[in-house]
Amino acid sequence: MFLSGVFAWLLLLVLGQDQQARAFISQFTVHGEIQIEGYGPASMRGLVSSGCSSAPVYTDAKGRFALTGTISNQGGATCTVTLHVPGCESREIQLTRPAGGVGLGTVVLKPLRGAAAGKAGGTISYLSLLAPPEVQKLRAEARKEAEKKNAKGARGKLEKAVAQYERDPEAWYELGLARKELGDEGEALAAFRKAVELDKQFALPWVQIQLLAMRHEKWDEVIEAGDKALALNPTGLAEAWLYQSMAQLKKGVPNEAEKSARAAIEAAGKAGLPKAHHLLGIALGVQGRNAEAVAEMRRYLELAPKAPDAALVESHIQKLTP
Repeated sequence: MFLSGVFAWLLLLVLGQDQQARAFISQFTVHGEIQIEGYGPASMRGLVSSGCSSAPVYTDAKGRFALTGTISNQGGATCTVTLHVPGCESREIQLTRPAGGVGLGTVVLKPLRGAAAGKAGGTISYLSLLAPPEVQKLRAEARKEAEKKNAKGARGKLEKAVAQYERDPEAWYELGLARKELGDEGEALAAFRKAVELDKQFALPWVQIQLLAMRHEKWDEVIEAGDKALALNPTGLAEAWLYQSMAQLKKGVPNEAEKSARAAIEAAGKAGLPKAHHLLGIALGVQGRNAEAVAEMRRYLELAPKAPDAALVESHIQKLTP
């Protein structure tokens, strides 16, 4: 009887310990919302993930999220939740033994600026996240039309989008592209200027303003618009550096044109930007660095053998070659 009583006690003790261990294994839900500093809710672009959950979740139209996970007593019963939005600083929040519903409230993420933003900086407008779903749908439809080279169809969709919701910088920018494609440069410029008026952190419209100014040989305006674009994204806008280099050559500052051409080549990376080598060659030649100039011009002809100005560049090489 005594031994049977001891075994019963040990069995109860083991079962109790097992139940205690299982008590540390529980399901929880983390909820909250992501705001982007200076812009508002991270609508549809915020990503929330955790090693304690089976799959990440995205924010809804108002930046809200709810992530379900499972925690155990192994590994200290902690769980790290990561909140991420493209072009923003990520945030990690560590939870210890979360259970039930865990509210994180409003988490504010800061947009990356300048060099810290990398090649993606300024290529999206966070204000466009606030556009109503039907406007975002029109913008998506317009992009499909643009991919099919149907600029007229894209323009129609985007004009509807900005009529319904005027505060969408990306819609204005893409409307400018469609108008430019159709030859209406005045209206295109107005659309690009509207985009940067709404969002001064949006770099892409400044590049288009640069291009239109260059077409009309307004070199001061090219440099001014380029400075604004490149302050927002100095590493990912190769064309902005290219236009900047051309304007600086026209303004008679070849040393600055050289720097801009080199920056264009670096920003282009493997994709390449042949014309930047041509401009670099011109800038070097003006400075009397003929051997370097010839090398860059030959590189241009290697990359673009059928360029319209190939014969002119070849004659320039002959003049620089002793």
